[in-house]
Amino acid sequence: MPECVHAHHDFRFVVLSIGLSIMASYAARDLAARMRASRTQQLWAMWFAAATIVDGLGTWSMQYTAMLGLELPTPLLFDRRGVIVSLLVGMAGSAITLIFIRRGRITVHRRMGAGLALGGINISGLHYTAMASLWMPFVQDYLIPVVFLSVAVATSISCLAFRISADATEGKRVHWAGVHGASIVRGIANPAMYYTAMTGVVFSMGAAPRDVSHLVSIQSIGLLGVSVVPAAVLVVALLTSLVERVQRRRGDQLSALAGQLQSAREQERARLAREIHDELGSTLTGLKWELESLGDRRLNGAVRRVESIMATVKQISSDLRPGILDDLGLLDAIQWEASQFERRTGIVCQYHLPGTRVELSNEAATAAFRIFQEALTNVLRHAAATRVDVRASVDGGQLLLEISDNGRGISRSDLVSPQSLGLLGMRERAALVDGTVDITSQPGRGTTLAVTIPTSTKVAA
Repeated sequence: MPECVHAHHDFRFVVLSIGLSIMASYAARDLAARMRASRTQQLWAMWFAAATIVDGLGTWSMQYTAMLGLELPTPLLFDRRGVIVSLLVGMAGSAITLIFIRRGRITVHRRMGAGLALGGINISGLHYTAMASLWMPFVQDYLIPVVFLSVAVATSISCLAFRISADATEGKRVHWAGVHGASIVRGIANPAMYYTAMTGVVFSMGAAPRDVSHLVSIQSIGLLGVSVVPAAVLVVALLTSLVERVQRRRGDQLSALAGQLQSAREQERARLAREIHDELGSTLTGLKWELESLGDRRLNGAVRRVESIMATVKQISSDLRPGILDDLGLLDAIQWEASQFERRTGIVCQYHLPGTRVELSNEAATAAFRIFQEALTNVLRHAAATRVDVRASVDGGQLLLEISDNGRGISRSDLVSPQSLGLLGMRERAALVDGTVDITSQPGRGTTLAVTIPTSTKVAA
């Protein structure tokens, strides 16, 4: 009958493995938060990859650090391929976990899926893959109930961590105690599973492997390779995420300031438009009436000049803030602006607008209208076009506005040039209301500007 071998862990490595797991949990959770908050697909993919690698590496480091502290009569030998496969299994579990929580509200079903992926694949899958690659002059026997118990421990604690995280970030207010609690609980899931599983492993003496060329000793990898280097990677990842968070917070503050300045500017333009229309307009109207009442033909020239000034004042007032935008809404304002543009420039302006009134917030409507004005100005200044087509629609809670011309087009270098301040200004206006501006163009084949502004739009007949 094979002789049973009693194994136990060095307490120092137990503490180190738990600390590594919690550190990895903080890093992975922060990177996942950056992924969920990403505004572009490229940034999302970057943070997704970073979180996958860091989470998988953290789980791997915890498991092998704990095994490094496993005290047995002979060194532990692992199949090299098994060590790599176990890391890949951990990363695969991390990737599946992140897919469940990639965007939007984390529902109960998504929390359960993420917890099962994290506890069942990332933690348990990595552990038993690593144990399967273990070679030594011992035979491993598993107590099956303990195997199931260890997996249940990992998945239950992981689901609890996602529950705490979801509750902590419910709405717009973040409860930091809950955030830290979620990170700590998630960090405990890995060592809890490992040390539970190891209570169900029975080692007994067996025949030593003849060929050890494909094996690697965990002691030869050492604390540096198993713990220190992964810990350094985790610290760098966490610091990188924190720096990006600070930069993004500053960017959000600058955007908020720009939005306040833009709002103040629009309010001042509206005030000036009212003052010019009401005060100066009424004064000129009175002057014109007085001149006409004199009945002197010699004053006809003065009357015509007053009428010209009145027309100019009306145009200035309209340019500052078209009353139709406030009175009738965005679509009517776009139609009116397109008609005025065609009358002034002779450039044919065709518009295809929905036959329904679209109710937007003042900020969103103003941003869309100003972008439309700037687009027409660019057509006049740079496109040498003879026709402009304007299309607007509402789809999936988004306002879609397209302005196309048949002009000379824009080169790719001009599209990304810092000197293209008009294009930059349009993008900034759209960003202030969580919108986007996309431009497609080819030299000699015209330009299309697509504006998308998300909104809780009401459509009335």
